[in-house]
Amino acid sequence: MPHETITLTIDAASHGMRMDRLLRKLLPFIPLAHVHQLLRTGKATSPDQPGKKLTASDRLDPGTRVAISLAKADAMKYREKSAAPVAAAKAPKKTTPRLRVVYEDDHFLAFDKPSGIAAHPGSGHELSDTVLGALLERVKTSSRIFKPALVGRLDRDTSGLQLAGKTPEGVRGLEALSRSRWIHKMYWALARGPELPNQGMINAPLLDGRQGGKRMKVTDGESDPHEDTAVPAVTRYRVIGRGMGGACLVEVRPETGRMHQIRAHFASVKAPLAGDVRYGIPAWNRELQVRGGLRRLFLHCGLVSFRHPVSGKTMEISSPLPEPLRLVLTRLTIDAPE
Repeated sequence: MPHETITLTIDAASHGMRMDRLLRKLLPFIPLAHVHQLLRTGKATSPDQPGKKLTASDRLDPGTRVAISLAKADAMKYREKSAAPVAAAKAPKKTTPRLRVVYEDDHFLAFDKPSGIAAHPGSGHELSDTVLGALLERVKTSSRIFKPALVGRLDRDTSGLQLAGKTPEGVRGLEALSRSRWIHKMYWALARGPELPNQGMINAPLLDGRQGGKRMKVTDGESDPHEDTAVPAVTRYRVIGRGMGGACLVEVRPETGRMHQIRAHFASVKAPLAGDVRYGIPAWNRELQVRGGLRRLFLHCGLVSFRHPVSGKTMEISSPLPEPLRLVLTRLTIDAPE
């Protein structure tokens, strides 16, 4: 099979990245097993170090050249991918949302994500109309290897604080904090909970409800062929206000960050969130739309605290409850949080 050698230069953004991860990022159209095969068979070398065959665990310094022998078809795909950012820059960007940045430094930023905007492309969403698209539009980089990235993400209909790394150090540091559960978040949610205790903890594992991730299911301890795929999920909460129709304003502090965790957990204790079309009560949602003007999910991330991913400085970033949600609380005779 005809092969072609492509050559690239390690830049500052890819410094410290393992070679297998770097090649996977550069060649996403090649299966991971094929990437490892390229490395095992000596198809990746460094012209600056004659005779050296690169291994999966190698981490190269900025300025080092890497030569990769690829099938001609794969080499062509690589060139097309490399040229894609130029083509994208010429595309219309009128739909790209703008970020309302709350905090920013050299390594990361925190912004207020509006409700109704998806985090990533897919399911009918183009890059230009997603949060990721807005991030890439704001934080420019000339690197073909590193791109700014969201760390953690909010559901499409949830609003509030979202973190994003601007540099490799920022992304790696925030991701490490997230994996270790050292990024602490507080949400405000409106639930239908006339009998919901004033405070408590919901400790209930979640599993995919076999709808392709569109709905999470709280396990009930009964025999389920998929029970072994359940993941631990813990949510602590405190009711901070009660109002008309059994509505209660809840301060929520999840200890884990599972998809749809807060929504699925509150629905499981018969206190579904207001405006939740997936786990909520349709009749109550309609009532709140008429009585309170609520036209979205009432869930907002209002506080994030952690140590800076590079400096180690203690960070506490806040976002006020959006005015439309404050108005809903007023109409339900619930004091809005400060």
